[in-house]
Amino acid sequence: MIYLNEKGGDFLVNYAEAFKRPFLDIKKLVIGILLSFVPIINFFATGYLLECAKSVAVKKKKKNYALPEWQNWGSLFVNGLLFYVISFIYMLVPFAIFWTGMAKAMGGMAQLLAAKNAAPQIVTTMGAYAVIAGVLFVAFSYFMYMAIVSFAVKGKFKEAFSADVFKKAFTMNYLGVWALMMVFWIAASWLLSFVPYVGAAIASFVTGVIMFTAFGEAYIES
Repeated sequence: MIYLNEKGGDFLVNYAEAFKRPFLDIKKLVIGILLSFVPIINFFATGYLLECAKSVAVKKKKKNYALPEWQNWGSLFVNGLLFYVISFIYMLVPFAIFWTGMAKAMGGMAQLLAAKNAAPQIVTTMGAYAVIAGVLFVAFSYFMYMAIVSFAVKGKFKEAFSADVFKKAFTMNYLGVWALMMVFWIAASWLLSFVPYVGAAIASFVTGVIMFTAFGEAYIES
C-alpha cells in the first residue's frame, strides 16, 4: 500500500485505496458516470463526490473505503449545487482579474486602429493580466478543494469559508495531496478526452471519486 507519510504512528492518505475505490462497485460507478453526462442532472454525481470525501474523513486506521450508497437524492442534488456555488465564489477574484484584462485589451483595440505602435502595449496588458489571473486561479483553487471538503464534512455552507479551511490548507500534508491530485486530474482528463462521447463523463466521475477520497483523508489529518 502507498501512504503519504506517518505521523505519530498513524498513516495519512492511503493512495492505493483512493485509486481503486471507484472500481470497487461497478454498478455504483456506472450510475455515477451516467449522471455525469447531463448538465444539472450531474449535480447528483457531484453531491456524491462529497459523500466520498465525508465517508473517509474519520480518524481510524482501518477505514471503510466502500463506495457510499446512492441514496438521499435530495441532499445529493442540493450539495452538488452548493459544490458549484462554493467553487464559483472562490474563483470570482481570478475571473474578475482575467475579464478586467480582456476588457482593457478590447478597449485598446480602438487605439490600435488609430495608432500603429499601440499593439505592443495591448499585448503586454493582456499578458500581464493573464499571468496574474493564472497565478490567482491556482492559488484560489488550492483553497477551494479544502473548502468544499470542509462543507462536506461539517454539513454547513459557512464552513467552506471558515478560518479552519485556511489553517488546514497551510500544511505540507495537504500541499502534497493537492499537487499529486492536480497532476493526476490533468493527465487523466487529457487521456480520457480521446475516448469518444463518454470520455468526459468518465473522467469527471472517476477522477472525482479518487480526488475527493484523498482530499477527505487529507482534511482529517491536516
